Amino acid sequence: MIIGFYEEPVVHSKKAHGAKEGFMIALNLKAYEATSARLKELCAATKEAAAEYRKTRFILCAPSICLKDALARYPDVYAQGADPVAPGAQTGKITPEMLKFAGAKGSLINHSENRVQKEGIEFLVEKFRVLGLESMVCARDKAESVELSKLEPDFVAIEPPELIGSGRSVTSVNPKVVSEAVEAIAAVSRSRVLCGAGISIPKDVAAAKELGAEGVLLASAFVKSREPLKFLQEFASAAEQ
Repeated sequence: MIIGFYEEPVVHSKKAHGAKEGFMIALNLKAYEATSARLKELCAATKEAAAEYRKTRFILCAPSICLKDALARYPDVYAQGADPVAPGAQTGKITPEMLKFAGAKGSLINHSENRVQKEGIEFLVEKFRVLGLESMVCARDKAESVELSKLEPDFVAIEPPELIGSGRSVTSVNPKVVSEAVEAIAAVSRSRVLCGAGISIPKDVAAAKELGAEGVLLASAFVKSREPLKFLQEFASAAEQ
């Protein structure tokens, strides 16, 4: 349910926020114990990789409680979600305006572990656009990704939930869902398409590119990596080949 919903003028543009082009590696830090314990290390690795691989964009998706610390160490930080509510008498809610105030570049929306009803997704995408924030909407399958892409978020990330955290990459287990989603979304939307779920090794990045995706969304493989910088360097090398 949307609390205090209101509409604002919308200006559609695929590059409305001046987002860096090129292949994207979006890193969802989730809420592991290692997320806060290793935050400084993970931010430092991402910053160094971003400086080395200029053709690749690295996004850190941090828990809201960690946004300030993450942004102090690396500039391209997303939140992991926001509530579809307007500012006002709310308790325990995170509004898009709060993310803007914190300095986040954007946010994940509708991750399979934090689902949002469609009207809430629409509210957030429109509000983010007005605020100059980037929106990365997650979808479970081709049908949902195509439907949500019609809202014109900046990015759509297709992630079959059964493969998330499995180590079994969508690019090898179900590559057709990626390639078909990319083609179908291109016919109805200007949103850029990422794929996720089980992305854990460099060849998954190469496969995602071959399937037409413009980026990948991953989590545990990075957060739990023993050598996060080396991990990102190998991923970026595959992205820039």
